[in-house]
Amino acid sequence: MTICAPNPFGCCGGSRLLKGGYSYWPLWWYGQRDELPDMSGHGVTLYPSGAYFDGQGYYFDGSNDYLVDAGGRRILDTWTAGSWHSVYLTEGTVPPEGSIRGTGTSIGLNTAGKTPKITGKIILHPESCPNLTEFRCYKNNISVLDVSKLTSLTVLRCYYNNISVLDVSKLTSLVNLNCLSNNISVLDVSALTSLDVLSCYGNNISVLDVSALTALTYLDCGNNNISVLDVSALTLLPYLDCSYNQISLLDVSAITGLSKLYCQNNSMDQDMVDTVLCDMDSHGTSGGILRIYGNAAPSATGVACRDNLVARGWSVSTD
Repeated sequence: MTICAPNPFGCCGGSRLLKGGYSYWPLWWYGQRDELPDMSGHGVTLYPSGAYFDGQGYYFDGSNDYLVDAGGRRILDTWTAGSWHSVYLTEGTVPPEGSIRGTGTSIGLNTAGKTPKITGKIILHPESCPNLTEFRCYKNNISVLDVSKLTSLTVLRCYYNNISVLDVSKLTSLVNLNCLSNNISVLDVSALTSLDVLSCYGNNISVLDVSALTALTYLDCGNNNISVLDVSALTLLPYLDCSYNQISLLDVSAITGLSKLYCQNNSMDQDMVDTVLCDMDSHGTSGGILRIYGNAAPSATGVACRDNLVARGWSVSTD
C-alpha cells in the first residue's frame, strides 16, 4: 500500500483531490488490491482499482478498470466518476440512507455484465447522490430500479435487465434513455421533451406517447405491443424502428430526413403500406433503408413509389 498526500507534482501515479475539496491535506490510499471498506457500514467491502481513499470516503476516476466487492461482483465500473462515500446493493430491505451515496456525476454498476450479476433492487435517492447526471446498470438481473426522484438525470441506460416497472415520468432532463430488453409494461415518457435518444425495444409496452418529443433523433420501440404510434411531429427523426408491433397507422409525411425506417411486421393494410412508401418517396432522399414487409402487399401505386426509392439507392423490402 502506498500512502501520500496530494501535491502539485503528484505522487502514487498522480493523486486527485476529492471534488469539493478539504480544508486539510488528507492521506490518500491507492492500490489495485488494497481493501477499501464501505464507510457507511451498510454495504460491501470493496477492492479498488483507480480509487483514492482519504479516510472519510473515496474518489473513483473510472479510468482504471473497476471496483469489485468481496464476492467478485463489479460495483463501480469503468468511467464511473466522482466522490462516493458508500456504495452498496439492495436485495432486500433498503437501508435508510439509500443504495448509493456520493457527490459524483456518473455511476456504472457492473456494466460489463460479469458474473455474479447485480440482482434485486437498486434505489437511488437524490439526497444521497445530488449531482448524479448519468446512471448505467445494464447487463445485470435487476428487477427493481427506482430512479423516479432523480430529476437531474440526463442519461439512463438500464437495458438487458429484468425490470418490470420504470418510472421516468418526472425526469424531464433526460436526453438519452435506453431500457431495451426488459419486462416493462408501462413507460410514460410524454413529458420528456428533451429526449434525443429513446430505445425501449423488446419490452411489453402497449402505450407509448411520443407525440411531444420533437427533439428525438433516434426512436427504437420495436418488439412491443404498441397499436398506436404518433410520430407525425417528430420532424428531426432520421431513425425509427417500430417493427414487430400492432401498428395500423403510421404518418411519416413530415419527417423529411427519415433515412432508416423499420416498420415491418405490423398491422398495416394495403392503403397504409402505399401511403408510407409514397410519403418516403416524396421526401426525395437517397440511400436509405425501408423495411415494411410483414404487412399487406403494396398496390401498383405503392410499387411505383418503392421503385422510385430503389432507383435513388434505397434498400426497400415489402411483401
